[in-house]
Amino acid sequence: MTGMIYTSDIVPVSEAQAKLPQLIKDIRGTERPIVVTAGGRPIAVLLDVNGYERFADLASLGIDELKRLGKEAEGKTVPWEQIKRELEAR
Repeated sequence: MTGMIYTSDIVPVSEAQAKLPQLIKDIRGTERPIVVTAGGRPIAVLLDVNGYERFADLASLGIDELKRLGKEAEGKTVPWEQIKRELEAR
């Protein structure tokens, strides 16, 4: 996924309803999402399954990394009063 959304990839919900089979054909194998809007605001994203799986894998890696960092930080906190004293001593 490139992270770029082109104006041609933004579709009002009424158009998405009318053209769903064609939109699915358009995104198949591209990993380019189609943003569905209502009232000019994004409400949904249409993405091919490979793009979705890649996104889900990356999100999972991010969550795993946050958990790992949290475990590393356990027990390494410094009480606010100690920080305050050290700053005042400078």
